[in-house]
Amino acid sequence: MSADQPAGEHEHLIGDAKLFHEFHADNFSGARYNRFLDGLMAAGAGYIAAGLKSGAVFAACRRRNASIRLSFPVGWNHSDCREVMLATVAAALIRFYDEAMVEGGWQPAGGASLTTHFINYCIDALPNELRRWSKFTHAAQFTDTLDGLEDRVDTGFGPAELAAMADELRCAMLELSRDDQQIFELRSAGYLTDEIAAIQNTTSRAIEGRIYRARKRLEGKRRGAEDE
Repeated sequence: MSADQPAGEHEHLIGDAKLFHEFHADNFSGARYNRFLDGLMAAGAGYIAAGLKSGAVFAACRRRNASIRLSFPVGWNHSDCREVMLATVAAALIRFYDEAMVEGGWQPAGGASLTTHFINYCIDALPNELRRWSKFTHAAQFTDTLDGLEDRVDTGFGPAELAAMADELRCAMLELSRDDQQIFELRSAGYLTDEIAAIQNTTSRAIEGRIYRARKRLEGKRRGAEDE
């Protein structure tokens, strides 16, 4: 433990390391692992939702990548926030699973808990998902000011709603093909559409279409759950 690291934080990292090894031994599957994912996605969704409401997530994106200059979309509403948030968490989840869990990219020595590590993946995924939302909804106008932001959009999701969305999202992600999962992963990592098309030996239009359909499936599952 470093001299300036709080004891509680150090113990948390030790606990996460134990969890990681147990999940690895179980091949990252099973009811306990699924509950962990639900909690992880709820935390990521909560962070993104709160950050979209306050504008703090835009500053976080800039801290992670100084070249990113995001601003708030005009006409943004609760439903738009939910759509972008779900797509962001979905993209982050696939990349987190492959890089942080299976490939062992997360290490307690890095100083970040599993939850913080996942939230960083969510922050990295947000710019591409927000731009994609803008493209498909033709919401070209963005505002550069955060004044009165909370009056323009209510993105306050309660804990129960976040938990329910996390469970729905995890189940929906399991139904995506591996190629579709790879698309989300590559987009989260910053790949352009034409680069993904080259990797998957297809066209940019085909990639955009698959992204659009996958996002609609995720949104359709959410709406279906709400109607039950």
